[in-house]
Amino acid sequence: NMAAKKSAAKIRRMQKRAAERGEEYTIPTPVEKDTPDLPESADGGKDIPDLIEGGASAAVDELKAALTIDASSMNAKERRHHKRKLATLSDAAGVENVEDLLPSEHSPSTQEEKSPLYCAALKLKEQLEVIGKDTSMNAKERRSAKKKAEALAKEDSKCELSVLMEFIRSDLDNKETGSCSDSNRNPDEKSPAPPAKANNPDPYIVFVGQISYTTTSEQLFQHFKKELGSAVTKESMKVRLLTDSKTKKSRGMAFLQLDDPELMYECLTLHRTHLDERRINVERSAGGRKNSTTRRAKIQTYRTAQEQMLSDTMDKILREYRERGDLGEGELDEGVVLLCKRHSAHVVDQAISEYVEAGGKTKNNPSAFLTAIIGRIAVEGVEKKDDRPKKRMKS
Repeated sequence: NMAAKKSAAKIRRMQKRAAERGEEYTIPTPVEKDTPDLPESADGGKDIPDLIEGGASAAVDELKAALTIDASSMNAKERRHHKRKLATLSDAAGVENVEDLLPSEHSPSTQEEKSPLYCAALKLKEQLEVIGKDTSMNAKERRSAKKKAEALAKEDSKCELSVLMEFIRSDLDNKETGSCSDSNRNPDEKSPAPPAKANNPDPYIVFVGQISYTTTSEQLFQHFKKELGSAVTKESMKVRLLTDSKTKKSRGMAFLQLDDPELMYECLTLHRTHLDERRINVERSAGGRKNSTTRRAKIQTYRTAQEQMLSDTMDKILREYRERGDLGEGELDEGVVLLCKRHSAHVVDQAISEYVEAGGKTKNNPSAFLTAIIGRIAVEGVEKKDDRPKKRMKS
């Protein structure tokens, strides 16, 4: 070993201090020492206890402690720092190959297991298993943790995520089950594509928005059951009310999962009906990732089709009343017709029926009269005139 060489900055400090004392500082010349022969272990490597007993440098003690540290739990930055520290200590201890001092149980058994791909894939597999078993996470936190683990694995292995996942499915899983795998496979070689998943039909999902924050999932279920009848059951309709992850309070939105397309279209007819003094929106939704382009395009297509369907339904209702002679051509202005298209078919049909019974066409302003009826029924709900509570007369 050589005596530790002083840096230029340290030499200048020593010279300055000597000058203050009126002395002259002489730079020491590094003296080479004979390096003791390092005893070999049975496998040809250097055995750390023998090094210490043989009087090797004290740096061996630090190197021994550093080699016992498990680097598998470190992130990329910590591993790089640990590697540089091992290199520095090995130079100070006079050891050319640090791997010679690694205990046999810590040494990778094959060249494949020394590769960054193997280490990153193994770590990713363990992390994904831990995340999957962690019941304290909600769905959003679990997705975030998975993305973070996958990003770190990609950085460590310098491989695409698809290569890592295929490596986990083929090599690591086969080793755990005792199957043979090709250990000499080139990590850069393109992995075979995973088997294609069967195309599942779009689930029948309905989004309900503008719900009152005090409305419960049971109240929402009963609203649809009241309007649609016996077709709505706990088995045919599952309500998922969205809540805040911290306060657990309603976010004013819900999803309905339905097992029948006909029931789904029946639910869409309750678009713009009133529940707990709020006019709710009922629209068809689609499965998939929240912000994916495909999902947004599907939802926009469904929304356009629903608006057209509601408009056609209103035109049909008005046409039927005109054909029966209950409504005359031009009796209602364009404003009230557009108002009808902003409400549900149930509300509009009930309102026009009441308008006809009350002789709306004889009023001074038929359109204003129908507008008032629509507004009242929208708030009170679709019910018979006799069922409404009567106003109290002043004495």
